[in-house]
Amino acid sequence: VGRVFWDVWPETAAPGSPYWREYHRCMEERVPVQFDAYFEPLDLWTGVTAYPTMTGIAVFFRDVTGTKRAEQAVRVREEDLARAQA
Repeated sequence: VGRVFWDVWPETAAPGSPYWREYHRCMEERVPVQFDAYFEPLDLWTGVTAYPTMTGIAVFFRDVTGTKRAEQAVRVREEDLARAQA
């Protein structure tokens, strides 16, 4: 709380990362943003919501790894069923 995100998680500061892109959009357009992104150093999917504030942005995270893995398992199962039917 109260720390600079880029200092704590420098891996996300690359201009191509979804974190960098969406945080900058939040700041520049002064709009809330929501997105999911994979954070490789922790093998973790994050659901992120960021809101513009008077002094920067407020960022909230939730761990959506279980949901993402369940969605992938469903996709694999559907692909297996489609192949079996073909």
